[in-house]
Amino acid sequence: MDCGLLRRGRILGTLAHRLRESGDRWGVAALCIGVGQGLAVVLENVTGGRG
Repeated sequence: MDCGLLRRGRILGTLAHRLRESGDRWGVAALCIGVGQGLAVVLENVTGGRG
């Protein structure tokens, strides 16, 4: 399995967990996808987050 894929999954999973823990509504993660490219992911906590 691609180690980069595992890292990206861990980053997004951690972000989702922190959003739920903190009660914040929005979170953003920046991910490297290789060969000079990047990806930004915005997650919304729809379970009652703040603001």
